[in-house]
Amino acid sequence: MRPACLSSLTVAKAGDTETPEWMFGDAADDSRYFYEPVYWAYFHKPVQITTGTSHTQFSPDKNVTRGQMVTFLYRLAGEPEEEGSKTFDDGRSFQILCKSNLMGCFQRITTGYYGTNNFGPDDNCTREQIVTFLWRYADTPAPAKSASFTDAKAGTYYLDALSWAAENGITVGLNDGTGRFGVGHTCTRGMCVTFLYI
Repeated sequence: MRPACLSSLTVAKAGDTETPEWMFGDAADDSRYFYEPVYWAYFHKPVQITTGTSHTQFSPDKNVTRGQMVTFLYRLAGEPEEEGSKTFDDGRSFQILCKSNLMGCFQRITTGYYGTNNFGPDDNCTREQIVTFLWRYADTPAPAKSASFTDAKAGTYYLDALSWAAENGITVGLNDGTGRFGVGHTCTRGMCVTFLYI
C-alpha cells in the first residue's frame, strides 16, 4: 500500500505491482514500520519536515541529533516566529537551529542540559528525549497512570512523557519481549519520523 502522500505521483507498473517512479531507495519497502512516516514527513504541508540525506536515500537507520529533532518539531509547528533573543551557547553557529532553538526555549520543549546554557545540538537524541520533546510539544498532558516499562524509573524527567506516549499509542517500547522502552538508546531517523507521524 502506498501512503496517501504518494497518490498523486506517476507510477510505473510491473505486472500487478505499482511502484512510484520516485522513491528513496532505502525506504521503498512498504512492510517497514517507517515507510508511511518517511513520505508523510517528506511531503508534509505547509512546511516540509525533513528531506532525505541525499536525493535517493533517506537513511532510516542513521541516528538523529538533538538539533535535528527540535528542527523537525519547529517545522511541524509551521516554523512559528518567536519573540526574544535567547539562544543556547552551543547553538549560535548552527544556522538551521537559530529559530528552532528559540522555539525550543520559549515553547518549553527543551531547556537544554540541566545546569548549563548548552543544548548539545550534535549529540545523538535518545528515545526518551524525543518522547519528552513530543510530550512537551503536546503541552505536557497528565497520563492516567505510570508506564510499566521495566527500564523507566520513578522520579525521572521522562516518566510522565513515556506514560503519556504509551497511553496514546505513540510507542509500545522496544517490542522485543523485555518490556523495556529503550531508555538511553539512540533514536534513528526512521524512529523519529514514526514518533512524529503517530
